[in-house]
Amino acid sequence: MRQIAFALGFHRALGIAPLPQRLLPTTGDLQAGLSSSRLAVATAASITSRLLRVQVVRIDVRAITAALLSSVPKSRLGSSNTPSLSFDSFSLKAHTINQTLARYTARKMKTFHICTRMRQNVPYIDTWIKFAMSRNVENLTLRFDHLPSSNMPEFFYNNSSVEQLSLELHFSPMIPICYVPWTSLKKLSLSSCKLSDECTATILSCCPILESVTLDSCDQLNVLDLSKSQHLTTLEIDQSLGPTQIVAPYIRYLSLTNFKLPCTLVDVSSLTAAILETSLCLFKNLKSEDILVVLLKMLEKLRDVEKLTFSAKFLQTLSLALALGRCPFPSVKVNDLTLETTLSSVEFPGIEKLLQSSPGVKKLTLHVLEPGTVPLLIPIMNIDYQNLESEHVVSFIKVLLKFTKTLEKVVVRLACYIDGRGFEELLGMVSMLSHEYNVSIVLSSTCRIKGRSLECY
Repeated sequence: MRQIAFALGFHRALGIAPLPQRLLPTTGDLQAGLSSSRLAVATAASITSRLLRVQVVRIDVRAITAALLSSVPKSRLGSSNTPSLSFDSFSLKAHTINQTLARYTARKMKTFHICTRMRQNVPYIDTWIKFAMSRNVENLTLRFDHLPSSNMPEFFYNNSSVEQLSLELHFSPMIPICYVPWTSLKKLSLSSCKLSDECTATILSCCPILESVTLDSCDQLNVLDLSKSQHLTTLEIDQSLGPTQIVAPYIRYLSLTNFKLPCTLVDVSSLTAAILETSLCLFKNLKSEDILVVLLKMLEKLRDVEKLTFSAKFLQTLSLALALGRCPFPSVKVNDLTLETTLSSVEFPGIEKLLQSSPGVKKLTLHVLEPGTVPLLIPIMNIDYQNLESEHVVSFIKVLLKFTKTLEKVVVRLACYIDGRGFEELLGMVSMLSHEYNVSIVLSSTCRIKGRSLECY
């Protein structure tokens, strides 16, 4: 989607060339709507000539006529051209936003995106939300550092047209005080919100066709009960203090990253794919034996999942917990396993145990991360990234192949450790390894030579 920088009536301030006099609209044109499309075309040509120099209000290029002359006949726009507005600069002042909204007269809106961190904009927030609600907006994104009151306004919860809602409230609470008729909502994303169990239950009970939920840096939530959300297939939770229990019998995809408290997967019986990444806080706040119990209980619930991804932090935490604790390790029926690794020795015990406990794995993907991307729990490192040689990579793959018997394919995604010449050398060595173990090995690297990625199949 092409987007342009646009501020209504501020050509000189933005450095945008004014329109020719013959193309300027009269008062009658503005009131009656466009009689031709030449003004919109000329406006687009003038603005896009300077689009890289300005960032004031981002508006879909198809929404120019909505902001300038929003009464374009439906026969000209077509159903796929429903206007959209996006104010995504935190430094935007209310005056600029209000002037644009005052010139918007279309009855319908596809997308409304607004974010602000300026305290002087707070008195206008309710008005802006009400504006979007009055246009039956379908995709709504609100990002506020401050609210006029301690809660979202009551009319915010009274909307049946929103299909996608993204909300960031800077740790303000969500407390619906009335029925929430979000009957069209399919995708819900909440960031930096305070969510109680009661609030969450109220919202979920009013979203009968909800398909996806994302919680980012949310807290106060203990039990996330999705047992009544039969259409929900995707659940993503990142950097949140909670939930500590997840009941989600219908979800197919789970991403649980940087979880800071022990989380119990009560029911995830329909899962087919999952991503797990612990937070370093989990290691600091619990004893090693307790950490191992938490991780093994999660693996037990994931034993029937077909596709699993484990982060480097998860592997480090698992390795250290295994060294200090003794618990039965569950057998996992995964056939597509992805391991993110820094090639650190502290991750290897966890990798080894996972492979030994995954007798049916057919595809193994190793995503070798950039050095320094993941801080080590303890300063143990046996790889010099600056002098990484092909032999290091081959030795690592060879050791892993010894732990698997059903493996058919290995995918190795290297960061830019090895230059073009070294990569070509690695291809030859991997080819020999592939024949020796009768396994297909795919290499890819983020390094580029002559504009192309290094890749071999």
